[in-house]
Amino acid sequence: MAGHRRDHYRRSHATATEAADAGLAGNALAFNAYQLIGLGQPARAISEKSVHAADQPDVEPGVRALLYSRAAWTSALDGDANATARCLGRA
Repeated sequence: MAGHRRDHYRRSHATATEAADAGLAGNALAFNAYQLIGLGQPARAISEKSVHAADQPDVEPGVRALLYSRAAWTSALDGDANATARCLGRA
């Protein structure tokens, strides 16, 4: 089941990227990071990619805040208080 969801998030990210929708692409990355955390795997790199997507100029402010709050959660679980605070400040 986890492999199926991982493929789903990858396809979602690819489709959003092809459609030039940075917010939706970032959302797919954030959900992929959540899944990796649930599986006990490193998720920091994927989460950082979602933050990069959030910083794109066409991303709506509400979506940007959502992506940053998700990245804050990932950073908190990773034990990085500075990154957590930075993401929460940006959210």
